[in-house]
Amino acid sequence: MNHKNYLKSIGKRLLCGSVKKKEILKQIDSDISIAMENGKTFEEAVAELGSPAEAAAEFNENFDEAEKKLGKRQKRFWIVGTAAAVLLILLAAGFWLLPKSALLTENSVFSEEEVCAKAKEVIAVLDENDMETLTPMMTGVMQKFLTEKVLLETKAMLSEDFGAFQSWGNAYVVEVEQAGQKMAVIEIVANYENVTVIYQLSFDKNMKLSGLYLR
Repeated sequence: MNHKNYLKSIGKRLLCGSVKKKEILKQIDSDISIAMENGKTFEEAVAELGSPAEAAAEFNENFDEAEKKLGKRQKRFWIVGTAAAVLLILLAAGFWLLPKSALLTENSVFSEEEVCAKAKEVIAVLDENDMETLTPMMTGVMQKFLTEKVLLETKAMLSEDFGAFQSWGNAYVVEVEQAGQKMAVIEIVANYENVTVIYQLSFDKNMKLSGLYLR
């Protein structure tokens, strides 16, 4: 790991706002540079700071709740902004690439009962953070992006503690066709002790999880 990647890796783990993050990374960068000017190698300099996870954890322990909430809020805005950029790219690519949705009918590829049952099964696994069980339930692309770290960070944006599952709320299922491929998309409400979560899950024709969104 080089100097740039070391700082970048720490930055990803810092639970604070962008201003505070820049200050911390600037200070770490300066400390490493000074150590190297005094004859230490880069590896020796970072060994004193620890791994990116260890260095970030030390700072995170000292952030107050307001700073942590600011970091989560700014990260959420970044995700929304990225999603908006992707949508603009899709729009520019042409109408054929845009998803076209329709309610399930007798001629649909998917069964509403099957989709609802599969969604509840996946959510139960998500509640347990059981990646070993979840991984084979996902498409290859989802397996690359939905890691345990991403899952935990996404859930933490909504609540640090969902509490025990209580009940299911409304569920809506549609069949979506995009770029010639059909998939089922379900939006379902899950009520927990401390929070209500709206899940949006998409499944390919083999009922593999191909998309996940929480709010």
